[in-house]
Amino acid sequence: MTLLAPRASQMVQALTDRRFSEVRFGAKAEVSVVDTSGTAIAFVHLPAADRDLIALALRLAAVEAYAKGTRMPVVFDRVLDT
Repeated sequence: MTLLAPRASQMVQALTDRRFSEVRFGAKAEVSVVDTSGTAIAFVHLPAADRDLIALALRLAAVEAYAKGTRMPVVFDRVLDT
């Protein structure tokens, strides 16, 4: 998961208009994001709309890492469903 953090952080910045600057993964794969003040906020404590954006960034980073070097079509169906 830590290999996904840099790319997921870039996507989170873009999707949230830089309200969040970084994605962090804990020892037990818990996810948190860092806001503009430098405070880490646990994924479960975010508003639903922000959770959707963070989850989308994580999914996109995972798909991108998986598909790296392999050309394949990607179809997102109901991408914001949890």
